[in-house]
Amino acid sequence: MQNTGNVTLHNVNVADVNGDVNVTGTTIATLAPGASDSNYTATYTINQHDVDVGFFDNEAVSVADETSVPSGTVHSVLNDLLLLA
Repeated sequence: MQNTGNVTLHNVNVADVNGDVNVTGTTIATLAPGASDSNYTATYTINQHDVDVGFFDNEAVSVADETSVPSGTVHSVLNDLLLLA
């Protein structure tokens, strides 16, 4: 994840909105503007529907002390997974 804002974030956590994606990682204590961190990972088991449509699209949200609601969208490196048969 990368902090694209102009305020240092504290106690940053990531949550996935898709119940089928397992997110693991520990709270990021501080994340300065422009800084990035690869502490969180996500795993997902591809299913037949994903194969049929040819992709799986996913989003996660980040929350920090400085936000009262999920404040951003976190896209993983493999946000859009193209399935090749």
